[in-house]
Amino acid sequence: MGRLLRWGRWLCALAALALAALLPAAAPAVDACHTERKAGAQRGSSTARARAPYIIGDSTMLLATPYLGRSGIEADARGCRQMSAGIQMLAARRRSGTLPNVDILALGANGALNSGDISRALSTIGRERILGLVTPRNSASSASAMRGAAHAHPHRVLLIDWVGYSSAHPSWVVGDGLHVGDPGARGFARLVRGKLEPFIGPPRSLKVPGGVGDGAACGQVKRDGAALNVFVIRGSDRLSCSRARHLVRLGTLRRIPNWRPYDFLRTGRKPWSDIYVRHDRKIIVASRRP
Repeated sequence: MGRLLRWGRWLCALAALALAALLPAAAPAVDACHTERKAGAQRGSSTARARAPYIIGDSTMLLATPYLGRSGIEADARGCRQMSAGIQMLAARRRSGTLPNVDILALGANGALNSGDISRALSTIGRERILGLVTPRNSASSASAMRGAAHAHPHRVLLIDWVGYSSAHPSWVVGDGLHVGDPGARGFARLVRGKLEPFIGPPRSLKVPGGVGDGAACGQVKRDGAALNVFVIRGSDRLSCSRARHLVRLGTLRRIPNWRPYDFLRTGRKPWSDIYVRHDRKIIVASRRP
């Protein structure tokens, strides 16, 4: 009997492999709990000097993993992964001294998460790091908790709304309504890469001034309990100091129409904490810790 059971398991495994080969778009759902995929952040895709952003996901991220790596993001996906496992991975990286300044959890599809889970994740990474949260398509309660955390911690939690973004592209998702084919995997990577632009670094062609020069000093603001000195380092004749201070108060996690923020503090660049570049690049606002 034992021998027959072993043969049965072996035949089932072969059948799963055959199905995965025949249906590549649905492969993440096949034997998903035993499937794992990792990608390192490729060099040349970032101007940041700090460790690349790190994203942890479940089976919904398996196909996107190589595209994330090519985008300058370290990625680790495993089927059936839950929030508790993701937090443990963050804790292990922090203990080893290899936890980046920006860490993203694309979890919540294998069991709803709540505000307590997110609070534990924030505590695990520490106050100086950014926590990104990717909304799962199959759990409205998880997505709601993520949106609530982003509202409660506007300078620490980055919301990456995969639910809203993918809803405009129904062909990206396979029959289970959760996993994606290759077009969806590419779309997922584009969304995450776009949201992480402030932490991957500005284009080299921007040539950010290293000092105030002929710019203007615009006083000081408080953001998330920290003081920041504000400067207009390009185009000081085109922007008021009150507007410059307003931009810095908003921070790098918010979408600001016609402006692109970059977080220099967490990308390892100097001398600024963060900068705000107008779309035409004629004005740059910068902040710096006293």
